[in-house]
Amino acid sequence: MKPTHRHLFVVASVSIAAYAVYLQGCSDDFTTFSHLDRLRVMAIQSDPATPLPGEPVQITPLVYVPSGKKTEYAWSWCPLPTRSEDGYQCPLTEKGLARSLGPLGFDEPIAFDLGNDPTAVFDNPFDPTLLGRVCDEGIDTGEISPDVWCRTDFPIQVMLKVKTPTESLTSVVTLHLPIEEGTAGNTNPEIDGIRIVKPTPVRELDDQGAIIVHRQDEVTFEAIVPEEASESFIDKDEDGKSVKRRERLTVSWFSEAGEWDAQRASFIEGVMDLRSATRNKWIAPKTKDYKKERVKILVVVRDDRGGVNWTSGQITLEDAP
Repeated sequence: MKPTHRHLFVVASVSIAAYAVYLQGCSDDFTTFSHLDRLRVMAIQSDPATPLPGEPVQITPLVYVPSGKKTEYAWSWCPLPTRSEDGYQCPLTEKGLARSLGPLGFDEPIAFDLGNDPTAVFDNPFDPTLLGRVCDEGIDTGEISPDVWCRTDFPIQVMLKVKTPTESLTSVVTLHLPIEEGTAGNTNPEIDGIRIVKPTPVRELDDQGAIIVHRQDEVTFEAIVPEEASESFIDKDEDGKSVKRRERLTVSWFSEAGEWDAQRASFIEGVMDLRSATRNKWIAPKTKDYKKERVKILVVVRDDRGGVNWTSGQITLEDAP
């Protein structure tokens, strides 16, 4: 089956010494998805979430780097799907894209390289009408055409390569460019913090570890996500008809230690309510498993239109009296 833009939401390839781990947790040891103990890229955010024509987009990764390790970054983008078996090599060159877009009236210079800073900037040079024609007519690469995956937008892929002296990984995220004039842009979902709801009293985490938790205690955390974080928008069904629906929100949990009851949960209107989707139980680690006094807790929330946001906090661990 040929890939669609829904299959291309986020993928990653990780090359670390003796093993490979994918960004979304597809690994030999699935339980490590929520455990922060090595170089990780949990998410990549574009701001704004929908890159409108002529609007600079700030691209920021959520990277966990073990303390004290020097980190190098390399950014690029590609207008077509990439594949892990090809090392995420773009199937089209800059000159090839320019040749394809030239007959459509596009004559601006194209550069896939986005630099080597910890964050990147993408300037969307494409008029929605132009991309709409590309979706209709395709780009001939010899194996795939954009009309395979264009439906409500034109997805491009941004690739990030991250290296430390001992580890390296490649992460790929999809940005959704509009293909119709006047398209309402998506916004990144709000997340306003993390709080402990059990045991009471309710307390919000900070970055200094002011909240104390006893080792091996069971704690219920809640990501503070407002109802409006799930936006209503006009989608298209399989027959191409316009339908109104709310975004699906997926909440993922990470920590440097401890055990989560669930690694992720999703708010789906009519299926799972937001309160249930944003709560998770966590068992604090034993001293023998984690000797540090502070542990970082991190939450990522994604919508199903490419929006993503995150927040974090620390707690202090103490032995039970």
